[in-house]
Amino acid sequence: MSKKYKEFRALLKANGMETTALPSDETIDIIFTLPSSNPTAGCNYQRHEFLGDAVLNMAITRLIFTKLKSAPEGVMHDIKMELIRNDGPLLTIAKHTLKLDNYIIGAVENDSQYADVMEALLGALNEVATARRNKVQPFIENLWKPYLQDILQRNAEYKTYLNPPPKRGNDSAASSSSSSSASVLKPATINLERIKKRLQKKEFNKKVHYLCQLAGTPPETLTLDKVKYILSDFSNIEGVLGVNRRNFRTFYEHHGGLVLRGTTVCST
Repeated sequence: MSKKYKEFRALLKANGMETTALPSDETIDIIFTLPSSNPTAGCNYQRHEFLGDAVLNMAITRLIFTKLKSAPEGVMHDIKMELIRNDGPLLTIAKHTLKLDNYIIGAVENDSQYADVMEALLGALNEVATARRNKVQPFIENLWKPYLQDILQRNAEYKTYLNPPPKRGNDSAASSSSSSSASVLKPATINLERIKKRLQKKEFNKKVHYLCQLAGTPPETLTLDKVKYILSDFSNIEGVLGVNRRNFRTFYEHHGGLVLRGTTVCST
């Protein structure tokens, strides 16, 4: 292992890369070789750059998605493009953080080649990390997080997306509670759903049976006419059934019958 690559590996480790997921000297030679020095495919950085471009895209996408919990797709896309462009953090990290110009083989023609070599490095790191079941994601996040924070500091709107969106369940519950309160404030409104639920309760069915017993009418012979008779004959219907006679009649006429202890009572 050459001394310069030993120092380079130490630099990678200092920036959060696992030491068990570092490429060999031979691979490092390839990713640092410019096409102008060796145009043969597989002997310069271009193949690893192709892989590293995808690795960087995925890692930055995951970072943004995890950090900005309520950001819409358009905002996440804009932030990602700012973080991965060749003249942005990619160039700064390549030249100043990892000092790749100390290791590049060949004459650098423009700054975009620093970014290309940086992507090639990420591709090589990912290749080794995947084979050894390690991850390059923490390394990329460690290097790019400060630049994401800088973007958020410069844009007040982006900072609002750091918090998770409100839960729909709570909204629904609040809406349901509000609706229930509204229905209580409107005594003239007949709440058929509420009546139906009461009729389905065992205790309520017992009260209906009790009412039929008082009227001398078996539940299985109960008809709409007899219901009307019972309602007109008993002034304490509210106390017996726990529901006013208007609601009871309306429910019965709407459904055409009651289900009492599994027995269907017809309206004819």
